Amino acid sequence: MPIIEVTAEELAYIDAAANSDKFYRVFTLGTVTVVQYGRGGTAGTFKRTTFATAELAAAAAAKQANAKFGKGYERVKNVTLRFEADPSDSDLDTAMNSTAADASASDAAGRQADARAAAAVRLNAVDVVIDPAILTAVRAALSSTFGEARPLPEPGPSDAVRPMLAETAAPDQLEFYLTQDQYVAQLKLDGDRFVVEVLDGVVQVFNRQGVPKTSNVAEAVLAPLRQLSAGRWVFDGEIIGRKLWLFDLLEAGGHLRANAPFRDRHTALTIVLATLRPDEACIGLLGYVAGTTAKRELLATAQGDHREGIILRDAQAAYQPGRRSRGLLRVKFLRELDAHVVEVATSTGKQNAALAVYDDEGNAVAIGKVSTIGKGAVKVGDVVEVRFLYTVGDRLFQPRIVRVRTDKAGSECSASQLVGTRTNKVV
Repeated sequence: MPIIEVTAEELAYIDAAANSDKFYRVFTLGTVTVVQYGRGGTAGTFKRTTFATAELAAAAAAKQANAKFGKGYERVKNVTLRFEADPSDSDLDTAMNSTAADASASDAAGRQADARAAAAVRLNAVDVVIDPAILTAVRAALSSTFGEARPLPEPGPSDAVRPMLAETAAPDQLEFYLTQDQYVAQLKLDGDRFVVEVLDGVVQVFNRQGVPKTSNVAEAVLAPLRQLSAGRWVFDGEIIGRKLWLFDLLEAGGHLRANAPFRDRHTALTIVLATLRPDEACIGLLGYVAGTTAKRELLATAQGDHREGIILRDAQAAYQPGRRSRGLLRVKFLRELDAHVVEVATSTGKQNAALAVYDDEGNAVAIGKVSTIGKGAVKVGDVVEVRFLYTVGDRLFQPRIVRVRTDKAGSECSASQLVGTRTNKVV
């Protein structure tokens, strides 16, 4: 199988005093550059550009990086990534996240870590009146269900700060998981995923890579958790808008740990939130459903409400920080449509094709670009069947060509195919 090599460079700019934590990545794939930028700890925004030659693409990538150096950014990584197939934006992000910082960039990485640690103090800046009776009530409720708290093994405070990641459930296996009582189901959220650690009342937040973060995290949202003023408590959740939705508790002050079954962890989470009673506008509990009938109903509701998908969890599985696990499965609602190719890259290899559909008056509606690497010769005028996750505006999110259709004219690619393709993120 041919290997696709991608050169990648990551820069970062962190200024704790100015509440600034930004990253900038440039990927070069032959004649294509992909720029990824945004707040530290988020996936950010992607932009692809196709050039006439690989030399022009490399020159553009170098120019973009050099411009950032002039604005105070520092290099964190400069690596070569290798893929067996044309990488999507998500593939590039995942590969870069799993790549260690360059040894030559260790000083910059160290300065950034120090800056993040200083910035994290802000997460505990909101004045909170600590009521010891609240922690006592939480512990009493947990003790009645799980027993008295037990001392944490060393090193304790430094582990389990990365979220467990989901594997994708194969479509032909969905029926199996729906009918197995061992698996329960939750809505799949489409927010900013992170783990919240509360250690003796001090809150810290970690992104997918276990890096402390403060961006997109409001102190007021986290303030209720500081009532857990003794012990170690670790929550898994996502921010939607400005609300933190929690769906797992992998450390509960010594009453329960990550190796406990999910069903017990979620029960403990329910107990903690019911006792803390945080403002519902700030923190919410994401429940789950069990049983074949309830799971089918959740699946149908999620599809009818244009959700991104559902999550299936093995109710008996332990939490595995930082790893993909069969105990956590995602079911994405992929969509398909037929699109007219209105433009292709002019360089050798034709890396991308611009797509359009047509409204009732015959006007073209641009729906974005799709990679043609490994898809054969795709030319202007072709009709392609495209599989995608959802639309942002009229643009397809994570599109992939399934096949070229020879039985359909471009004018038959109706914009009505876009109806119902936008994802509902309201929980």
